[in-house]
Amino acid sequence: MTSDPHSSHAAEDKKSDIDNLYAALRTVDLAPWLMSGAMLGCILHQDTLPGDRDIDFGLMATDRDAFDRAIPELRRRGFDIRERFDPVTLRRKNMVTLRRRSLPIDVKFFDANEGYVFREIHKSFDRKAALVWELADFLHFGRFGTYSQVRRRSVLLARVLTAARAVTPGPLHRALGRMLCRKWRTMNTAYGVEIHRAEQFVDTEKAVYAGAEVLIPRNWREYVLEEYGDGWRDPDPAGKGGWNKKSHLVFPKSRTQLKLIDAETLERFRAARLVEA
Repeated sequence: MTSDPHSSHAAEDKKSDIDNLYAALRTVDLAPWLMSGAMLGCILHQDTLPGDRDIDFGLMATDRDAFDRAIPELRRRGFDIRERFDPVTLRRKNMVTLRRRSLPIDVKFFDANEGYVFREIHKSFDRKAALVWELADFLHFGRFGTYSQVRRRSVLLARVLTAARAVTPGPLHRALGRMLCRKWRTMNTAYGVEIHRAEQFVDTEKAVYAGAEVLIPRNWREYVLEEYGDGWRDPDPAGKGGWNKKSHLVFPKSRTQLKLIDAETLERFRAARLVEA
């Protein structure tokens, strides 16, 4: 990955990555839309915002099977593919990270319910928590990603652990994975939901990002106003994204504390069927 995402070389790499992403997904009739900070950068600069470290695309959860069918083509085009295990729901996470030449590309899969689209979100705030999550990923998928902490520290260790998992009975490594997930939830971590009104993603239009043709929501003005507020034209690189976004609603560590969430927030959770009515 290039160090300066705004250099001419990095722009060429981003264009190549995005062109290859769309080409691979066209083989299964998918067309992801740009979203989050990447879409804001597209609107403001036709490129990455200063300080942005990834490129976000959206698809619906119902597109996941088709996306899986495109994985061989994505790999043929040079993408490294990283899937995650959800440490809260204990199933495959609703995001896939792709890396090729430039910035990581996060493809996010949204469920739909009663006028909303949403997905669960999770974050590790230190290296220890990130390592525990990575080991849970490994136990579920049976491999370390190219950019994993373990692989970066010791390729040999990654190979030894991979060989050990291969001869470990399935029920045992699944049990170990669940144990690590429970540990992760007690660490310096957070989880919640990213939620948007579905009407914001019904229609898309073409735009240009880093020289590549992409799709963005047709009513992007409404989206950026809700996501970033009235100051969206001059975003603060320190606080424009991540868990500071208005769409990111964080669960308290104990679900019994839901009574502390204000009525508007609770209604949004209810709409997504994430708490009892």
